[in-house]
Amino acid sequence: MLFAFRHSLKLSWINLLGLIISHVLFAIGAILLVSIAFLFGAGGTFWAMIGTDYKDPAQLLESSIATGFMFLIILVILYILLIFIGSLCNSIWMGGTYAFSLEASQNNSSTIGTYFSKAFLYMFKLTWMSFIFSFVVVIPVMLVLYLPLIILDAVNIVPSFVLGLLFISLFIVAMIFLIAIAIHAPIFIIQEGAGAWKSIALSMKLFFRSIGQMILSALAYLSSFIIIVTVMYLIMLCLVLVLGAVAELTGNEAIPGVIGLIFLVILYLLFIPLTISFPILWISDRYNKKLRQHLFPPSNGSNEGHMHFRINQQPFNQPFTFDSPPSSNQPPKLDL
Repeated sequence: MLFAFRHSLKLSWINLLGLIISHVLFAIGAILLVSIAFLFGAGGTFWAMIGTDYKDPAQLLESSIATGFMFLIILVILYILLIFIGSLCNSIWMGGTYAFSLEASQNNSSTIGTYFSKAFLYMFKLTWMSFIFSFVVVIPVMLVLYLPLIILDAVNIVPSFVLGLLFISLFIVAMIFLIAIAIHAPIFIIQEGAGAWKSIALSMKLFFRSIGQMILSALAYLSSFIIIVTVMYLIMLCLVLVLGAVAELTGNEAIPGVIGLIFLVILYLLFIPLTISFPILWISDRYNKKLRQHLFPPSNGSNEGHMHFRINQQPFNQPFTFDSPPSSNQPPKLDL
């Protein structure tokens, strides 16, 4: 945790810049997509209306149905592309944050250059990993956990309060498992050179090899996030109360309102990057110090198995196997 405290402020202001850049890129991409969709829609509507006899209700109805169907297809495609662009932009700050954290964990220092070079280098892999995790891990886990409960509720065998307790308990268990897998998978992409599929497989393998430590990592991630957000809202609440009292005493609500709005924006800009930076710094350092050895144990009785390549170097090109540990102090190349 001390490691996370030392580096969190530096990473937070870099993360703020990364978040701004990713949001600007998303806005540009969204505007371009909407503009293209509008042009296609307008062109398609014009094409559909050519030759239509407006006095014939049947032709007019047929043309309207064709136009509506075309707009529906365009909206669906636009929605999918916006999700993809959003995930891509989200992967920019994710890759940068993990790269900075992992390099800081190895060298006790990192730079803005590492953040942005790795952010753009790994954004496609991280985006692909996010889609795989959502559709191949999250949805099946939820179905396996909750489908039996839905069946039990339908046949009305188990009392409702028991089903409610089971629902809450399974939800907590599922969230801890999914968070533990999700927060470690990017580490395998950035530090160990794994592909998107392999990163999730390695994260799941690590979970079942070290369940206790992975659960602690998930709880550490959640607790640090909750604590930072709670502190932020407590400060905001105190600020609102103080400025409200000032406005009440002076009878002037405009100036305290403007000052309050400025301070709230500043707090938001300070704390939101911190909610991202601190937990990932903590998790990255925990992985290198306590978890990595479960997948890459020391070889030949030495401590070298605990060492790994620095993220600004190329990984060792060696075939990957789940069963055989690497023979050198560098992990195998896991690219798919």
